[in-house]
Amino acid sequence: MRAPSMRSLALTLIALLCQLQHAAAVDGEQADRCRTLRSVKAVDELFGGRVGVRVLALVPDEGKAAAAFRAVAASFKYPAEFYLVDGPDLVGRAVDQAERLRLYAAAEAKAHGNAVLLLKPYDELVDVTTFTTSKKGRKKLSRWVEDTMLPLVVPYLPDYVDMIFGGPLKMHAILAVDPADPPAPPVRDAFYHAAQRHRGKVMHIVMFKAPADADDEYGAALRDTLAFLKVTEFPSYLISDMTEVDDEHPGGAQTHFRGDLEDKDAVLAFQKPFAAKALARRDGLDVKYAEILRDPKFQALLSDERMASLISVMGVPKGLVDQARLADEL
Repeated sequence: MRAPSMRSLALTLIALLCQLQHAAAVDGEQADRCRTLRSVKAVDELFGGRVGVRVLALVPDEGKAAAAFRAVAASFKYPAEFYLVDGPDLVGRAVDQAERLRLYAAAEAKAHGNAVLLLKPYDELVDVTTFTTSKKGRKKLSRWVEDTMLPLVVPYLPDYVDMIFGGPLKMHAILAVDPADPPAPPVRDAFYHAAQRHRGKVMHIVMFKAPADADDEYGAALRDTLAFLKVTEFPSYLISDMTEVDDEHPGGAQTHFRGDLEDKDAVLAFQKPFAAKALARRDGLDVKYAEILRDPKFQALLSDERMASLISVMGVPKGLVDQARLADEL
């Protein structure tokens, strides 16, 4: 099929929202953005074979922590289901179910108060974090859910178009491959390594070469997209920067990687300035500073603690320095 129109994208997104917001059995409680699980059956069904992203707070249903969690759920912009549990026995049941899926997540949940589990049908299956009830703590939890809910690597297929173009990540790393001649395992390893290190900053997308005899609309759309991206050989790796898309630049800006695709360090280093730019923009820094942040020479200066302090004293915003150093550590 041809690349989806805005109308079809909207319909697809609405259908996805309806699917993801369909409730698990929650003992007769009214549908809401944040619901309370009140039975062992409801907890088990939440963990068993469901699609979509589910976020479960292991805190009492009433109290300051529950109110903070509800506030996060109410303001969250993307499709996800939010749940609380009614009582310590059901908290224990949820931890046991998490342990069945992923041992370390259950151990983390047991070790800390105000724990939150994120369940998803891909990658790690279960992730865990903790949160505080302050405004900063709520914002941090919302961002963690936003970052963690996305798959490490997304295939460029019609079912994922809304996630790619309508999701929170506007910096895209694309690995274009030929299914008839798959890339060597080290190429895949390097790409996944970068995806793990830059999760929540850069969306990693695998795009497929359409077979030469594919005359369907989707095959034609793939060929058009690859031609626009200037992909002429497979595998190819590039960054598509969609952070500053406007009427004059509707396709963003593309930068191709010209190094060794099997070199994990080189692939990661190529991504770092783009991840740094994404971090800067997400934290509301000026575009001018984001461009400074991308400069490898500037990042090299920040590897020296004394130089980083001097740069701050000279007037560069501390947030810019902090984000650049963080990006360098990712």
